[in-house]
Order: sequence, then structure tokens, then C-alpha cells
Amino acid sequence: MINKKGAVEPAGDVAALILLILVFIILYILLLPPAERDELLQDNNVDNASGSYGGNYGEETLLSAAPGELHPLIKGTISKEISPVALFVRTEDKVINIATALTVEGTPFSQETKQLSFKLDDIKNLNDAKLFFFIKEADGEAFVELNGNV
Repeated sequence: MINKKGAVEPAGDVAALILLILVFIILYILLLPPAERDELLQDNNVDNASGSYGGNYGEETLLSAAPGELHPLIKGTISKEISPVALFVRTEDKVINIATALTVEGTPFSQETKQLSFKLDDIKNLNDAKLFFFIKEADGEAFVELNGNV
């Protein structure tokens, strides 16, 4: 899709789709019978003694001493300057209208051809070229020859 220079397509459509999927998943979980919901959510021990969620793993202290502050190791580190990196590349699209209206007719006894030419000013900086034909009415076959290629 051709956008204006520097225009970014909004991500609103993708966000709306993700939100819609999330709503359907939540509704599905809410409408499940409680036994299947517990199995799906792996919530097997709702009736534990402490009344909180999660497993009953005991009352052991996992860490009894504070580790203090952690600092990065200064010895053995090397600082390197990195040159700036271009995050954005600016390319300018240029549309050249070769012909606004063109009519080509052919009969079994005569064949009408049209020749269009165009010139590119700066071929060195040309990354991509596209040639579009929009046909309003067609009957038969149309052949396009560009630089000897059909």
C-alpha cells in the first residue's frame, strides 16, 4: 500500500484483534463448568488452610540474609565507542504519469500499437521501479514490451 512520505500505518487494527481474542478467551473460561475451569487453570488446591491461592509448600524461610547491593564488576571491562547507526532511511517515492488515457484497438486486418517513452534522471539512486497499467475495458489480449522483453 502506498503511504505518504514518513507515514506509519496505525497498529489499532492489530490491537483491536488481540483485544477481541482476549475477550473471547475470558468469556470461554467464565462459561466453563467449575470442574473443567479448575482443570484448565490448574487450580487444584483452592481449599488450602491459609485461604490464599497457590500450593502449600510449608513455612520455610528461603533466604535469611540480605544479599546487599550488587554492583557490576569494574575490572576486566572494556568500553568501546560505537559509531551512530541510522535507524531511519529516507526514500522518496516519485510517481511519473506517462499517459492519462490511452486507447489501443486491433482488428484481424490491422493492428494499432502505441509507444510511450520516459526518461529517468538519476538512475544511480533508483532502488525500485514499478510500471502499472489500469485497464477499464478489455477484449482480447494485451502485450507490453519493455526493453525488448514482452
